[in-house]
Amino acid sequence: MQPYQDKSSLITNRMSKKILLGLLLGILNAGLPILLLFYTRQDLRSLFASAMILLFLSGVVSRKWRINPWLLSVLLIFPLLITFTLILSELPSLGYLIIPWLFSLLIGIFWDRLNFWKYSPLINAGSVLMVSLIVTVYVIPSMVRTALGHEVNEPSPAFEVSRLDGTPFFSDTLKGNVIVIDFFGTWCGPCQLELPELDKVREHFRDQKNIVFLIVDTDQPGDSREKVILFKKEHKFKGDFFYDQGGKTHKLFGFSGIPNLIVIDRNGRIRYKKEGYNSAEGDFVNYMTNLIRKMG
Repeated sequence: MQPYQDKSSLITNRMSKKILLGLLLGILNAGLPILLLFYTRQDLRSLFASAMILLFLSGVVSRKWRINPWLLSVLLIFPLLITFTLILSELPSLGYLIIPWLFSLLIGIFWDRLNFWKYSPLINAGSVLMVSLIVTVYVIPSMVRTALGHEVNEPSPAFEVSRLDGTPFFSDTLKGNVIVIDFFGTWCGPCQLELPELDKVREHFRDQKNIVFLIVDTDQPGDSREKVILFKKEHKFKGDFFYDQGGKTHKLFGFSGIPNLIVIDRNGRIRYKKEGYNSAEGDFVNYMTNLIRKMG
């Protein structure tokens, strides 16, 4: 009886070690894409593509561990899903990205069973690569753009900000113009990524006096007019910068975080609102240029 118990205990210990190893591999599948995400200035495409590759490879590596494949799938992807959910809690529509991740992982785990033909390995690996490319290049930019911004048609409130020298500036002076307002903070990472792109958009309309760009600091804790002046000088921005004392105008438009972008048409109606920025949006400059041109 004792030898049987020893053998059973040995099998249990080995299985426990494999499960622990699978969980550690799952943590690696979550950790490396997150590190790459910050290295690539929070571009969500890097998170998705790197996770696709890692899930596929971890599935191939662990397929011979003799663990139930569905349990193995959970171990390898669960830490990534938890991390992904926490990071993108405000963008629930991106949850569909889990589907191609599962596809990639299962191709790896069932690699042996799927390779029943001499060209099967090429087809299986190629399918993972193809899905990854399609989602990264086409699907994610569209999903992120839709999640962050949307076209609306609502009246714009009258508002007041001030120039960096303290001179008041009233929205009534801009009647009949297309107005592009960007709310930012000097310390805000996404703002620092968005502003150079918005500056390129502004350059497209530099000769059109009826299209006005207002870059407005929202007076976040730690900001001041002096810091905004220095920020503009350091980054060599050419647009007109303003200051929203107490963030009153920012709140008037219903925003809380930053960056935020608003486009108001000639008739004083808000036609586009956007909250946040991510490089995964794709061609931000071209999209915004076309959007503004339709109203100009």
